[in-house]
Amino acid sequence: MQAFVRSFRRLWPLTLTAAMLSACASAPQGQYFTLSPPGHQAQASQAAGAEGKRARLQPANFAISVQRARVPEQYDRPQIVLATAGSNEVTLLNHSQWASPLPEEIRQAVSYHLTQELGVLDVPFEAIPSDLPVWEISLDIQRFDSVWNSEAVLDSTWRLTPRNMGKKAKPRICGAEVRVPVESGVAPLVEGHRQALESLSRVIAGQLMQSPSTPDQTVYFKGCTP
Repeated sequence: MQAFVRSFRRLWPLTLTAAMLSACASAPQGQYFTLSPPGHQAQASQAAGAEGKRARLQPANFAISVQRARVPEQYDRPQIVLATAGSNEVTLLNHSQWASPLPEEIRQAVSYHLTQELGVLDVPFEAIPSDLPVWEISLDIQRFDSVWNSEAVLDSTWRLTPRNMGKKAKPRICGAEVRVPVESGVAPLVEGHRQALESLSRVIAGQLMQSPSTPDQTVYFKGCTP
């Protein structure tokens, strides 16, 4: 009997460890999503060269400084937040989360699209040289709705503030709402928001170059202050 007890004591830690590993393996695994373009899309865009991009807008003679987006608290969570059509109810998807904080995800996505569209550098605000013309871009997100099997909604204003540009350049505040239809699933919702941010970035790029283009059909452009 004593031999059995000694044997059990030796084996018990191993049995407990195996049980814990088994439980972890069977637990639901989380998924993480980003609003930045997938690597292959980014490479394809770069491989297309500046030619296609510059065909729409000539290279800018300034840099940009995209600030961290301001996002309402109900959306600013690690989890993706589902909205319910026709209701104030929201659902937090604990196993579907953003790869980084949502305000930073939005900033990175807009920065990527603007630098590609305009052929400019995105310079951190604290690192702006005193002789470099820069447009500071501050995004204020009012709505970031993810409606299951329906649409991704992005409602935003943005402030364009000139730095080192002289007195002729004036700050402007603009606004737009973007609605992208989506199919069922978390990945389609994330892709819908990515497309919405790309469309929004094109509108911002047009404002910066003072050559506004007609927004695509997903965008309702609200205009800018004088």
